[in-house]
Amino acid sequence: MSLPTIQRMEASTGTVRGVVDTLTKVVGALNAAGIELIGEDQPSTGRGRGVRLKDPA
Repeated sequence: MSLPTIQRMEASTGTVRGVVDTLTKVVGALNAAGIELIGEDQPSTGRGRGVRLKDPA
C-alpha cells in the first residue's frame, strides 16, 4: 500500500478512513509485528485508545 494511504489513515479523526481490506491488512501486519491495538473500551494502564507491545508470554 502507498505512503499516502497510510498518511490518510493516520490523519483520520475518530473512525479511520479507508477500504476495509486495506485496514485489515494494516491491523494484520501490526499484529504480526507484536503490536496490540487498544480499543476505546479495552482495558489498559492508560485511558482511551492506543497501541502497546504484546506481552510475549
